[in-house]
Amino acid sequence: MSGSLAALLADHRAHAAVLDAAPWRDTIANVADAYRVQDELARLAGNDVRAWKVTALGAEQQNGYRSDRPVAGAIFAPFFHPSPATVALTDYLTPLLECETAFLLGRDLPQRDKPYQRAEI
Repeated sequence: MSGSLAALLADHRAHAAVLDAAPWRDTIANVADAYRVQDELARLAGNDVRAWKVTALGAEQQNGYRSDRPVAGAIFAPFFHPSPATVALTDYLTPLLECETAFLLGRDLPQRDKPYQRAEI
């Protein structure tokens, strides 16, 4: 199989094309594997991450991701549309309107070994 999963994902997303997941099923065994692919996607995108989408806040959802903590997905510049925005439906495989609540932190939180508690943020 030629090419990395991240490179193929980036190419297929750029062309609104479906990627056959079957050959890659054993590539992502856990959240750490998924983050490695996401890190490569970020490098391919010039590290132009505009936002993060966080999910799996509760234990039940985390089990679905084989994780013991929330997971975050990068939103890269070409897919970040400040309001108001107009986008072409042909740029997407299955267009879906999804409302998101966004906020901007006053400053970055320093990286540390233990998770931040709600009261610390």
